[in-house]
Amino acid sequence: MRYARVPAQDPGLQNERTALAWRRTAFSVAVVGLAMVRLSFHDWGPAAAVWALVTMPAVVLVLVGSSRSYSGRYLDAHRVGAGVAVLATGSTVVVLGLLGAVFLWAR
Repeated sequence: MRYARVPAQDPGLQNERTALAWRRTAFSVAVVGLAMVRLSFHDWGPAAAVWALVTMPAVVLVLVGSSRSYSGRYLDAHRVGAGVAVLATGSTVVVLGLLGAVFLWAR
């Protein structure tokens, strides 16, 4: 019995899944930042906007980096966007954690 060779379904699907994962990560970081603004506004007042000031630039960097890095026209030539997205996400999560610890400690 002979089996026919099945070609790969679509080589672009992996890149699309990765780009979508980065977008979900960016939106979840944005939701956490906005939730922290809401939770800390009663104690900090307008200074609670620091959560949004920390998260929103990183969210924009992650969205732009992921869309440029994993779109079809940039696949092999420009992989710099992925490094920027990883750095922005990692640093934002660390800063949010530190600010959250300060917020909880000061309560």
